[in-house]
Formats: sequence, structure tokens, C-alpha cells
Amino acid sequence: MGRLGRTAWLGARAAVVAMLAVAAVVLAGCGSPTYRYVSSPDDGVVFLLPRAWTSLDLAKVIPAGSQPGQEVSWLAFFDGAKRPDAAHARMAGAADPVVMAETYTLSKDEAAAVTDDQLRNAFGPITADAQAQSKISRAAQGLPELQLRLIKDEQFHSRLAEGVHVVFAVGQGQDEVIYDQVGVIDRKTAQAHFLVVSCLGDCYRAKQAQIEAVARSFTVKHP
Repeated sequence: MGRLGRTAWLGARAAVVAMLAVAAVVLAGCGSPTYRYVSSPDDGVVFLLPRAWTSLDLAKVIPAGSQPGQEVSWLAFFDGAKRPDAAHARMAGAADPVVMAETYTLSKDEAAAVTDDQLRNAFGPITADAQAQSKISRAAQGLPELQLRLIKDEQFHSRLAEGVHVVFAVGQGQDEVIYDQVGVIDRKTAQAHFLVVSCLGDCYRAKQAQIEAVARSFTVKHP
């Protein structure tokens, strides 16, 4: 089932869209606004980003020659670094938050069959079954067992979509990378929407309030 059957974060970066529609609307209020709205009008995805975080050029993020599948209708990356660089989005763990937003189009039957566990495991082996499979697969490749720690696992609901919100850490010590992931299904439009914010553990803890604000703001509105 494509995205929903993958467990590697880098797999999320193997697609690109020919055209990207990102609309940024500055929040009204006194003084300098802290956040802005980001949306994919054609897919109905809306969320907030800190105003200083920058949209990255997909052509520089995605490896040359990689072509999007027709099932990917929207893919965008954003960098929270003071000096944004597409290379940050290709790192296993960046020193500043990197955001990936993706809309994945399914068939009506696929959308109806998607489970919360499939959403949980979209970017990492979260469930016990997925971790067991990951252990077997990595052992077959001569790789050590993946060190994954689940921090948060909760249901996520918006008016038009439902799914899960998970936060998990991969690795240990200074190499620990923390992922804040929202995955939802809009069964009416047969679309899976994902938002993933990641960075090194120290970065996540320092900017946790901003990262959590981004995740909480994620919603779907039919275009």
C-alpha cells in the first residue's frame, strides 16, 4: 500500500510533486506575528508554522532523477534553522526542526481499510509487531536492532479526518533523533495526510513548545 507499508523516514523523501501550492497567511495581531498558516489548498491541509521557519526547494531536497508517484498529491519541507538548507531535510537528524508535510491519495477501498496501527508505523516501527519485523529485517541485513523509544501515542481528531499522533525517539545519547508525527485519514476524499517534525533530541527539548504547537494545529478542511 505504498507509504502506509513503509517504515523508513528516508522513504518519505523519495517523492516530489511537479507543482507545489503553499499559501502562507500571517496571523493578525499586534506586533510581529509568531506563527503563519501553511496550507495545501487542493488537499485541504492546514497547519501553523513559526514565522521564521522557511520553505525548502523540493528540487534541492529530493535526489535528482526521483519522480513522484501519482499517489503523492502534495509534499513540502520546511526548515527551522537560521540558515535553512535543503541538506538538513536529508539528514537522519538535524540540529534544528525539519518539517515534512505529505498528502497521499488512496483508493476508496484502501482508505476504508487503513488502521491506526498503519498510521503509527508509517515512518517508524512503533507497534510491537512492527518492531519485531524490523528486528528480523535488520538482523538479516547485519544491522543492529533499532533503538526506538515511544514518548507519546494518542488519538488525533479533526472535523474531517481522524488518526494518530505519536512522538518517538530513535537512537541514544547525542545521536538521538525525536520525531513528532501526525497521521490522519480523510475517508471521504480517500487521502492520507502526514505531518512529521524531527530534529536531534537536544533540539526537540529546547523547541518542544513550538513543535507541539505545530502538531496541535494540524487539521484538514475540504477544498
